Amino acid sequence: MQSRDKIICAAMTLAIIAFMVLSPGYIAAHRRNLTQQYRQQSTENYQGIISLWHIVGFKSYQGSMGAWLEKAAATLEKKHKGVYFEVESMTFSDYEARRERGEKADMYSFPLGWEYIEELQPIDMTMPEMRGNMADSCRYHGGVYGIPYAASGYVLAVNSRIIQEKGLDMDMLCGMIRSGEAKASGDEIIACIYGAKGELGDEEEFSKEKSWAAFIDARTAGDMARKVQSGKGFPFEAFSCTNYTNLVQYLGIGSGAEEEMRNYILEFMQYVLSEDKQQSLMELGLIPAVATKNQPESETPAVGAMYENSSQLAVPHCFLYATYEDQLCQSAEKALSGDENAKKDLDLRLMELVQGAGIK
Repeated sequence: MQSRDKIICAAMTLAIIAFMVLSPGYIAAHRRNLTQQYRQQSTENYQGIISLWHIVGFKSYQGSMGAWLEKAAATLEKKHKGVYFEVESMTFSDYEARRERGEKADMYSFPLGWEYIEELQPIDMTMPEMRGNMADSCRYHGGVYGIPYAASGYVLAVNSRIIQEKGLDMDMLCGMIRSGEAKASGDEIIACIYGAKGELGDEEEFSKEKSWAAFIDARTAGDMARKVQSGKGFPFEAFSCTNYTNLVQYLGIGSGAEEEMRNYILEFMQYVLSEDKQQSLMELGLIPAVATKNQPESETPAVGAMYENSSQLAVPHCFLYATYEDQLCQSAEKALSGDENAKKDLDLRLMELVQGAGIK
């Protein structure tokens, strides 16, 4: 009986090994067969699968950007028989692992700060009017390497209990920050943001009531609001005080995409930038990249606060941001400690970063 168990165990082990060895080839062959079938059944210039990797850099207030892209893909698939868009959502680490294995996509949905410009090819496409400087944020050496299609933003979240206890006039304070009247306390504000001193904390500290306020993104505000609704967490208020955001998602064409795919990829991009599709981003609590006819509005306090400054978004340059991020943080820390050379370096890098994005 024991020998029989060993034989069965050995057979199962061999079967598993065989599956692991043979399945990748089978899947690849199956995909090729599907592509051949599509080409036989369709009259399109290209027939087959166009892969779109959605690399998640940030999350919407609610819902899924990946699902939103899948709906866009389904719409185009109905128009073009035999053309299929395969949307896969993944994290940065997932993408890097697949890149290490030599895998590539035909299209990418990537966040601001994604540093693999060599994986993209220039896009020859007329863009509609964009919010703020978004249209210039992905230009590189005279070419456009990404089309911005969605953004999120930041709000100043303040513990409601603290507002009541201290009698804070938050509308006045946020107005001063927006107008620049709070310039006299600018060093303290910057110091607080970097956690050097002061009571303004980061998202984690604020969520644990260890700080009275924090700059948080829309998704964090949404998660906290949902906790309050479920009887957990604590009440807070969200205020609009900046039009700056580095939470932007782009569409790009993969460097290895076949020429026959190009028209379908460009049509996908044009559809994503259409008025109706852009308006639907508001259902996720996102900011449309396109300057839509209707100004974004929301009854959700945090999203509504984020929308207040969304018409003129100030966005860093997509690729310079990745290059400078670590150095900016180091220079900022040194500048806060009184290092004059670090202050000059910080000013120069910020100036190049901002000018590179086309902010005047």
